[in-house]
Amino acid sequence: MASAWPVPRDSSVKMMTLERMALCFIVGSFLLAFHTWDVDPRGKVPRAFDARANAEYNFGGRTTVKIDFLYNEDCPSHEAALERLHEVLEEEGVQAGIEITKVETGDQAQRLRFVGSPTILVEGQDIDPPPAEAPYALTCRVYQWEDGRFSPLPSPDMIRRALRAASDR
Repeated sequence: MASAWPVPRDSSVKMMTLERMALCFIVGSFLLAFHTWDVDPRGKVPRAFDARANAEYNFGGRTTVKIDFLYNEDCPSHEAALERLHEVLEEEGVQAGIEITKVETGDQAQRLRFVGSPTILVEGQDIDPPPAEAPYALTCRVYQWEDGRFSPLPSPDMIRRALRAASDR
């Protein structure tokens, strides 16, 4: 697929870009309006609710998995990672209680054993366990995908494997 960039930056391109942005905003607002949200029992953290809980998952007798999503605001990939997590949960039909934690200080990173943003823990286990000598710090995280590529986001398969492993425990 050929990219449309670079293109001349004249007024017609600017108008087309503004029109696209407006259309994306309208479509996004429409999709959000029809997405069902449930609230964590503590009333703090919204989480996606999917009534099609997949019978192949069993988390210690529960049908809901506990997920901790840790991030640092300075790393730009955390929003896309959270979106990917929600997508995989929906595809797998898994209900989850997602606790979202913003890691803001070095002391908090040490206490939470935070190796970088974003970090996803399924039932307390990192979806991509870091080496034992990995430092705890306010940094962006890099994931190595199954095909050897590096990415600031975990692959969908990493998340699926973590869900299945938690279900098998």
